[in-house]
Amino acid sequence: MASKTGQNSTMDFTLLSKYNIPCLPFAFAKNAQDACMHAKKIGFPVALKLISSKVLHKSEHHALSLNLKDEYSVKKEYARLQKLTPPHDPILVQKFSPSTIELIAGGKMDSQFGPTIMVGLGGIYTEILKDVSIRICPAQERDIRSMIAQLKSFPVLKGARGQSGISLSQLAKILHSLSLLMEKEQPAEIDINPLLLTSDGLVAADVRVLW
Repeated sequence: MASKTGQNSTMDFTLLSKYNIPCLPFAFAKNAQDACMHAKKIGFPVALKLISSKVLHKSEHHALSLNLKDEYSVKKEYARLQKLTPPHDPILVQKFSPSTIELIAGGKMDSQFGPTIMVGLGGIYTEILKDVSIRICPAQERDIRSMIAQLKSFPVLKGARGQSGISLSQLAKILHSLSLLMEKEQPAEIDINPLLLTSDGLVAADVRVLW
C-alpha cells in the first residue's frame, strides 16, 4: 500500500471518521511543546509516530514511540523522531491503548473488478502468514461475514483457548463502512494497518490512502 505526506494524513483519518470507522484519538504536532500539549489533551499514555512518505513500516525504521507516560518522555522521543524526518513533516501524537489482536483492513480499485475490500490478521503476521480475505464491492452483510469466516485466523478472532476474541459484528460493520467508502470515494488504495482490538473495541491506529 502507498503512503501520502504527513500533511495529508489528517485527511486520511478524517475520511475514516466520515464513514464512522473508529480511530484512536490523535493530533499532529509541529514541535515538542505542541506534542506535549496534545498529549495532555488526549491523555497519557500516548504514542508518537513519524508520518513520512519515505517510511512505510514504522517499526522497522524505529519511527514510532509507544506507551509514553509523561511530558519528559514525549519531548525526548519527539527529538529522536525529528532527526529521522525533514523539518516540515509533522509527528502524530496518538492515544496509546494496549491491544491483544491486530488486524489489517483495506481496499483497492481493481482494474477488472472495480472497488474491493480486504481483511486479514495484522501485525508481524501480515506478510508471513498472508491470511487475508477479499470481496468485491458492494459487500453486503452476508458477504462480509463469509469473508471473515474464511480467514485461517477465524478461531483466534472468535476467541480460542480461553482468550477473548473480537466483536465480529463490529468488524463486519467496519468492513461494510469500508465498502461504502470504496464505492463512493473511489481511492486507488486504502490501508488501515493496524486495526487494533482494545478495551474500547476495534479502532484504527494508522491509515494511508492513495488517490
